[in-house]
Amino acid sequence: MRAAEPGQARLWVNLGKASGLDAPGVTSALEAAGAPAGKVQHVELLGAFSYVFVPEGDVAGFEAASGQKHGERSIKIERAKK
Repeated sequence: MRAAEPGQARLWVNLGKASGLDAPGVTSALEAAGAPAGKVQHVELLGAFSYVFVPEGDVAGFEAASGQKHGERSIKIERAKK
């Protein structure tokens, strides 16, 4: 498990391999939901969810996309707890 670098935030997103997505797919889904484009620096893709690394200054823009839909599913985006 990777830690966020200085100036970077680690976000938990409820999209992953189980959603039929790969890392670029998670990025595209977030951008389509209104998250800031071109700001995802790294995606740690897991089964039912992913960790997305973004610049600290863009966290609010990603959190604002939480609740938008990806297909039938509501996207949840929040700061990772660990």
